[in-house]
Amino acid sequence: MNTSMFSWCKLFPDPFFTDIQISQMTRHTYTTYTLVNPIISDWKHGDVAYSENSTVENTMTVNYEAVWYERGAVEAGEDGNPKNFGTNNHYDTIPSPNTLLGGGRLSLGQLLGGGVDLFNYANGTGNAFNNPIAAGIAGINLLNNVRNVGAGDILGEGQAILGDLAANGGGSLVSGLTDVEF
Repeated sequence: MNTSMFSWCKLFPDPFFTDIQISQMTRHTYTTYTLVNPIISDWKHGDVAYSENSTVENTMTVNYEAVWYERGAVEAGEDGNPKNFGTNNHYDTIPSPNTLLGGGRLSLGQLLGGGVDLFNYANGTGNAFNNPIAAGIAGINLLNNVRNVGAGDILGEGQAILGDLAANGGGSLVSGLTDVEF
């Protein structure tokens, strides 16, 4: 242990926190790693170069006594798993302007997709909207967006699709990833 860390521990004998939990979620399953009795043993600030337009990286080293692993199904609610992820308290609930609910100007493809989502919601087969009010707002925003679509927009979308076909053989049309098709 270096002397600066030893001095720090003498000044503050009680730990600031007793664990660090790191959770990852995929396919309705979570995995949580709990680092027991962590101590920050090193911290380095990145260099700032005003001539560059890049982010600054900080590095932290954490020593810990043990790791506990937990895995399970993601559960919503106050007592859900992983802890604190099942409520909206930690999430941005404002609709993105890149969606119908957010009211932003959308591309032709997004408008078509939004129209399909509304149609499916009206038929009871879709789950893109939580309630009739949200579907109504999306419908109004869809109409406002469609009114602003001009021939130039349609031509631009067509050129983008043809350009993708020429450059990638259409590999990114369905999945969004070049040379990957589903």
